[in-house]
Amino acid sequence: MAAAEHNAPTASEVLFKVRVVPPAGPSPGPLRHYTFDFNVDPHSISMENAPDGSSHAQVEFLAIAYDKDGKRLNHSDVGFAFIVRPAQYSAAMRSGISRQIALDVPPGHLFFRVAVHDLLSNRFGSTEFPLEVKAP
Repeated sequence: MAAAEHNAPTASEVLFKVRVVPPAGPSPGPLRHYTFDFNVDPHSISMENAPDGSSHAQVEFLAIAYDKDGKRLNHSDVGFAFIVRPAQYSAAMRSGISRQIALDVPPGHLFFRVAVHDLLSNRFGSTEFPLEVKAP
């Protein structure tokens, strides 16, 4: 998966927003616990229609931490199957599809690569950003 590699070009086939939530309060150990709040634009992913009128999507969320030398420190890779009922379809198309994933990382100057993979179409969205993770 080239979209998940450090310094890879940004992929824009799947559109999403992500908010990084730092740890709240002191950590019990040397690692810091970060949460990634994803919101995927449902217009940019494939959905299959079921006989009952619901729409189904399968999406994988990734968060990867790299150190300043490009060494992978930790990653989280979580797949979700979404079922959108007809009564919720309009609201889901307006507000997006939201999911959270978590990642524990050591302190230091890190690079976070986040990606969304539409498993039905094999399309990706990804981006990378630096973040200074403070020691506990």
